[in-house]
Amino acid sequence: MSCWLHALQFTPRSSSPPGIARASRPRPERAPLGPLAERARWALPGAVACVVVRSAGRFAVPGADGEVLSVNRGSDIVLIVPEPETGGLIERVRAAARGRVTVVGPAVPVHEAWLSLQCARLALDRRAERPTAPGAEPGDGAFLHVDDELAELHLLRSAPSGSCSAGGCWACSPICPGEGPRGSPRPWTRC
Repeated sequence: MSCWLHALQFTPRSSSPPGIARASRPRPERAPLGPLAERARWALPGAVACVVVRSAGRFAVPGADGEVLSVNRGSDIVLIVPEPETGGLIERVRAAARGRVTVVGPAVPVHEAWLSLQCARLALDRRAERPTAPGAEPGDGAFLHVDDELAELHLLRSAPSGSCSAGGCWACSPICPGEGPRGSPRPWTRC
């Protein structure tokens, strides 16, 4: 389980009151993307977006063999797309994923790739909960950008969300296990 995809572990927060420094407590590392990229001989970019392609089977992005890192997760494929804001790779992924349910996580610094993946997975779960639109088949493909749903995911699912501005994308503090409002077992975000 050294793959970073299995490292969606969350750091429990202490019960210290707000404003109390917690610098003395070391923060556990999330498994970095570096070792996976090194094994694949893939150059680490400054920013990435994780793309989950549902029930992908044999899936490839034509002409992107060395550019996009991919990991099979059951019947889904997770693509790690470098520099998603530039280069047109997301549009190539969109073309290759036509007819499949696909979710693009937010663009984040490479050390926060887990956050992009978590947001994409939560958006897939949220989509599965919604009723199918009239005239659409449940298996019809869709290409969704999590950026369009960050506020809704955060409010409805207590998901970590980011705030994208003209200067770039930053993420709220990681979610952690524990009790949410009124004793609910749902993870709680401290922003």
